[in-house]
Amino acid sequence: TGLLNILNVFFFFYGEPSAYGVLLLADGDRMGELLDEAQDKNSHKEITSALSDFAGGVADIMRDYDGHCVYAGGDDVLGFVPLHQAYDCAKALSIAFKNSLESISKRLKAAQSPTLSVGLAIAHHMTPLSVVREYASQAEKYAKGDHIIDPNKRRNALGILLDVRSGNQTKLRFGWDQADAHQAFNEWVNLYLHKQIPSRIAYDTRAIDLQTKNITKDPEIQKGIQSAELTRMLAKARLATGGSINKEHINKLVKRSESINLQLLSDELIVARWFAAKTQQDLGKDGQ
Repeated sequence: TGLLNILNVFFFFYGEPSAYGVLLLADGDRMGELLDEAQDKNSHKEITSALSDFAGGVADIMRDYDGHCVYAGGDDVLGFVPLHQAYDCAKALSIAFKNSLESISKRLKAAQSPTLSVGLAIAHHMTPLSVVREYASQAEKYAKGDHIIDPNKRRNALGILLDVRSGNQTKLRFGWDQADAHQAFNEWVNLYLHKQIPSRIAYDTRAIDLQTKNITKDPEIQKGIQSAELTRMLAKARLATGGSINKEHINKLVKRSESINLQLLSDELIVARWFAAKTQQDLGKDGQ
């Protein structure tokens, strides 16, 4: 009771922490190909040393993002990260891993330097840990991209699985080299953070997609209809202050929908909203 009273003081001033957290699971890509290029003992030692250096620094990297490393061995990483720090932590780990192996990869003239695929499982704190661990495994496999037809677009990616307690799941995947996708996603997160878009537009976007998906067999006409409906919805949407969404933001959202599709845009917006949440209040009823 004493601890709860102390916590309630913090909750009053800073808000109740989000009930959702992130389990991060990462694994190196194309390590087998690099090892095949190592024809002598020294090369194997150099690879082992590089992996050891990376693993030795994982705990510090995760701590920089208020996370906690559970396991780091070679090219395998498992740990917990706060919701609003998870994306940046995953990116930092991927950069550190690539940098650790780049020198030996160049020396051995490997076709591609090893990269790190990272899975992030977002789940409610009441979800059994064994289930969250399975979600993290699914997110990592999604990042690996074996479901993608083009082999050149597999691996070197971030996979996200959001499990909302109401029963809905959303998956996202961004290749670490997809600069446009990462820029757009970070923009949605910042728009939520600064209350410049309302939370409901993510679900309204999904509704438009479902309502217009098979409206015509002509893809260009359908895209035009969907863009018009999305523009209309965004223009009518109101912020918590009662104001309208900035036209520049509307244009960026519509342009993004045209470059991917409405379903993917709605998925990006839904996950971005969770990453923008620092307190339970930020998620409202959806995060209960």
